[in-house]
Amino acid sequence: MNMRQFMKEHDAHIRDQLTKQGSAGHWHDLKEAHQTMIRSMQHERMVHLAVTLAFGLFLLISVAILLLKPSRPVFFLMAVLLLVFIFYVMHYYFMENTIQQWYRLLNEITDKEKAAGS
Repeated sequence: MNMRQFMKEHDAHIRDQLTKQGSAGHWHDLKEAHQTMIRSMQHERMVHLAVTLAFGLFLLISVAILLLKPSRPVFFLMAVLLLVFIFYVMHYYFMENTIQQWYRLLNEITDKEKAAGS
């Protein structure tokens, strides 16, 4: 399973759970599971950020080399790096936005946990 599908399934599960009624214990367990997923994805996000920055740096270096000494192999390398960099940025953008939405879902779970506990 790919990361994007995994994140979408977790998001759908949490949103589904938020439409249901539950006890304070249910909301607490859901909150713990969701926080664990957020922590895991934060680690993934940091790894993808490092890889994206590395590809960006390699891309800049290849552009500099191409400007100093134009050649087809360097142009090909730059094109490949640009393509990979674009896909990494798109994936990182998806991860970043999804995790930001998960923070809002965490707030909703916390509100439901407090309401059920009182």
